[in-house]
Amino acid sequence: SPGWVGPPVQAYRVSGGFGAEGQILARKREGTDGFPVPDTDTASAWIQDSEDPHRGRRVIYPGWNPKLLSHPLEVTETAELTVAIGPDHLYETVLRHIESARASLEISAYSLDNPSLVQAIAERATAGVSVSVLLEGDPVGGLPPGTIRAAKVISDAGGAVHFLKGRPRRYRFHHAKYILVDGKVALIGSENLTANGMPSDPKEDGTRGHRGVYLATDSPEVVGRLHELFRADLSHPDVKSCASEPELCVPPSEHRVYLPLLLKSYPEENPSGGGIPPQYATKFLSPLQVEGEWRFRLDVYPEGALWEDDGLQALLARAGEGDVILSQQLYEHLDWSGGPNLRLQAMVDAARRGARVRIILDDFYYHDGNSEVVDALNEMARNEGLDLEAKLASPMGLGVHNKMVLARVRGRGYVWVGSLNGSEVSFKLNRETGLLVQSDEGFEFLASLFWTDWAAPYGRFEVRLPLILRNFRTPDDLLISEVLYDAPGEDEGREWVEVYNPTSRPIALEDYKLGDAQERGTRESMYRFPAGSVVEPGGVKVIAWTASGFYALYGFEPDFELVDSDPAVPDMVPYPSWGTGPWGLRNQGDEVILLGPDDAPVDVVVYGDGAFPGIGAHPGVSGPGISLERYPPYQDSDDCAVDFRPNGEPSPGSLP
Repeated sequence: SPGWVGPPVQAYRVSGGFGAEGQILARKREGTDGFPVPDTDTASAWIQDSEDPHRGRRVIYPGWNPKLLSHPLEVTETAELTVAIGPDHLYETVLRHIESARASLEISAYSLDNPSLVQAIAERATAGVSVSVLLEGDPVGGLPPGTIRAAKVISDAGGAVHFLKGRPRRYRFHHAKYILVDGKVALIGSENLTANGMPSDPKEDGTRGHRGVYLATDSPEVVGRLHELFRADLSHPDVKSCASEPELCVPPSEHRVYLPLLLKSYPEENPSGGGIPPQYATKFLSPLQVEGEWRFRLDVYPEGALWEDDGLQALLARAGEGDVILSQQLYEHLDWSGGPNLRLQAMVDAARRGARVRIILDDFYYHDGNSEVVDALNEMARNEGLDLEAKLASPMGLGVHNKMVLARVRGRGYVWVGSLNGSEVSFKLNRETGLLVQSDEGFEFLASLFWTDWAAPYGRFEVRLPLILRNFRTPDDLLISEVLYDAPGEDEGREWVEVYNPTSRPIALEDYKLGDAQERGTRESMYRFPAGSVVEPGGVKVIAWTASGFYALYGFEPDFELVDSDPAVPDMVPYPSWGTGPWGLRNQGDEVILLGPDDAPVDVVVYGDGAFPGIGAHPGVSGPGISLERYPPYQDSDDCAVDFRPNGEPSPGSLP
């Protein structure tokens, strides 16, 4: 074009899912009124502008709703505000709101598998409440059996369960977490409706779970906008439902009984004797509940990502001398593919203007990546003389899953809570939500939470454990998480072992071995994992004696098999330099040994009359079809009687 004076606009393409195919080229918009910016006859006027970290480096894909969602809701209203902390009392708060529903429940989450909450939702549907649930249909590692079972239970009760699923799709992940009750109350926060996010055990003697936060309000404007969002997200071909595609809600094993599963307590009493000991002594016994006039801002991502003129980014940009910024996150990336992490950069810039900035990052799921960020921030603070400090934490036993920023700016307190993690994908490709509230009471309440977690030594509270667990260690390698050694019917071909990666890094499996040979050169079995196999962080792999025998029990295939019975399932490779015998676990007692790359034992499970140096044996299960399940899955004290419990409903491929 004769009037063109600069480089042409190109699709914004970086790693993480920002493909050129399907991108809609769009002009940047003014932050104050949402109108397009003046024409420049260059790429600088377009959101794909790779040189502009704020209004550029963005995308739009078909199905987004920028007219409804791109400019965030901001309103001042008199309303009730509840601030709930997990794991201390979050389950109780959410359950109370679910049980209060009389007309409708609308639930948005990445995953849903908390048995008690699923039961409460199903009971509301049975009572005639209109229940609609929207979940991620293609999560990392695939839909877990617990979520599928939850979908079936709610659907069978008359609720509607939907999944964002398949390709093409609007968003990388459906990750927003909010609940609408009767169209009158909105809950929005950082946790999924899972046993780890919202543990349902009695809290008097402590608990385990994620650190997370929810905000609840009856603000009509906030509730109304979230209802619009929920309905907009349901109205697209990439949303499937149990009603339209019933196979989505068929659990892996149809023969299981669903209601008893849902009524299990969390944590259960250990049937082998003794309870599951608590790790975190609850500090916050009840939520904050206040009423007043609040300034709300609802952020909806990716359509409304990174407005620098208002909202959280603008609040951080105003912070300076005498102000305080407190951030607690599951993770922050130091940089994004297209430049700096803008949220993290805004906090660093606030420190450079004189604000006091403290950042807590998770030490359970993302230790390695977060360690690098913490080290870089602390070194920057030392070099520049900033009042900035970062540290790792996991004070509740199952990590920091929070997505929270607190700010006291010019004497006023602000709280931001939502689903947004510190990656570029979270801001620009995922469906996410967050709520910013100007509330001095909310700030003070959550600041006390922050400083409590900050003061915990290396992020861990005093652990009240029996003597036998004082050798407990945080796992840094693979664990055996479940074993079925006495299969129903004929044992041969139906035994299986589940291996869990509790670390924050992917682990290549090809140099690991699994078998029952206690030492090199015996006539018992040892097998190597096939080349190229990997288990992702938090992932599990199931190794069956035969895939055909496993399929006969559970209706789906294992990840690996020891004896070739199904060409579609990768075979484990015999490791004759260690053991040359066939696989076969004795029902009276045996050992399952997992060897690392150097052939040293990484984990060992012993039961019955089996024995292994330094490992306490579990007494064993009481009959066929009952597995030994590690509970909690990350616990490893080298005493199998403590670390494992009998599980009458084995769950291969899914953690408790």
